[in-house]
Amino acid sequence: MQRIYLPHSKFSEILEITDKEIYHQLTRVMRARLEEQVIFFDGKNNQDIVYRIIHIDKKSVSLKREESIEKSSELPLEISLYQ
Repeated sequence: MQRIYLPHSKFSEILEITDKEIYHQLTRVMRARLEEQVIFFDGKNNQDIVYRIIHIDKKSVSLKREESIEKSSELPLEISLYQ
């Protein structure tokens, strides 16, 4: 499953990708096909959003939201450094 950084996006129920670079990355580089899952994240929230590709056009890709996954990159330990 691919994971793609998508800044400045509102992750709605249906996501329409029309940006040329992201479209190219999905369809040509990663060769994503219908019914494949793709993970998007914005770098601000600690969650990944899983989408499924429902339509691929010549200039856009439509995806349907499936689930949100909470991510935590913080260590469960508290560390103090002394010099």
